[in-house]
Amino acid sequence: MDTGEHDQQAFLEAYNAGVQSVAASTSAVSADKGEGAAFSAQGPALSSVRIDNLSQFVDSGDADAWLQARYRALGYPGTDIVDANALLFLVHWEAFHGVRATPSQAAGLRQQMSAHWARQGAQSGDAQALANRQRIYELVAATLGREADRVRGQARVQAVFSQSVRQDFQRQTGNDLAAIELTGAGFQASQDAASQGGS
Repeated sequence: MDTGEHDQQAFLEAYNAGVQSVAASTSAVSADKGEGAAFSAQGPALSSVRIDNLSQFVDSGDADAWLQARYRALGYPGTDIVDANALLFLVHWEAFHGVRATPSQAAGLRQQMSAHWARQGAQSGDAQALANRQRIYELVAATLGREADRVRGQARVQAVFSQSVRQDFQRQTGNDLAAIELTGAGFQASQDAASQGGS
């Protein structure tokens, strides 16, 4: 019985359902104030981490510069929702653990995400809604990624940040980052979590 595949799908679906609801409410914010202001207005729904100058980070182009640099470093094309979703997962995991993913882990996660989106057939839906969702994924990833870079090496600050990311992730998706391993095959339930789950 391939329970691993079933568990992965359940995890991915729960995560995306949680983030999709936030993305939908964020895209409804009036964009006439500028993208940074619209994104910043939804900040509390997206993350409990308080980020200084969030609107400026987006409107200045710094968020896009961070994204492009990270996509290149990971070897992700950075062209569609699969890349954005994989990056978002990756950044949450890295922010919680305080480390950078290896090339193998990053590649495995993207393959896992690509297979998930293909099974869902979700990329054939409303193009504008998909673009909005992709943008939210990217902006959240850039924001958390920049903050993770900023606090790395500051033990006390990093510990608080890590727990905030963990709590947000669990609140939005029902999944605990402490019970997830990132492997060359993508996200997997950790051995400890699997053994506690019983048969």
